[in-house]
Amino acid sequence: MKQKLIDVFNKYKWSPTETWLTCDIISEKDFDGIAEDLVKLFAIPVVSGSYSIEDELKDKINKSLIDEKLEPIKCECGSTNFNDQTRDMLNYEVVEKDRYCDKCGKLVGYWSYGSWLP
Repeated sequence: MKQKLIDVFNKYKWSPTETWLTCDIISEKDFDGIAEDLVKLFAIPVVSGSYSIEDELKDKINKSLIDEKLEPIKCECGSTNFNDQTRDMLNYEVVEKDRYCDKCGKLVGYWSYGSWLP
């Protein structure tokens, strides 16, 4: 496997520290027989099922992280203290802002023109 990886990296003039996932010129045949080893080598998480923004939002609502209007009410760290940072103004009115958790600093929400966005 090691030689196969070296051959692939050399073919595309990459170093092993570069992100090989961002390049779509690699053909699948380059990785025949080593795909599973690559997943282990690069610690690529295995994803199963499908992703749905609706399911994620419902989950956040059920965990009381956001309300029905998508406004953040609690951070995943448990804090309910937030700091809003203005991102854009129009005629001296805030039209866009980010909301950060005071405890951990995580961005918990984005508000734009009257609506919270996921």
